[in-house]
Amino acid sequence: MLFFAFVQIFRIIEMWKGWQYLAGFVFWSKVKRMASPSIKDC
Repeated sequence: MLFFAFVQIFRIIEMWKGWQYLAGFVFWSKVKRMASPSIKDC
C-alpha cells in the first residue's frame, strides 16, 4: 500500500515537471520573440 502511494506521488511529480517544462518552453519562445528586433507584433 505504501509503495502504491509512493508511485502515485512520483507520477504526480513527473506530470508536474512535464507541465513546468512545457510552460517554460512557451514562456521562453515568447521572450525570444519579444527580444528579437526583427519580429515586432505589438
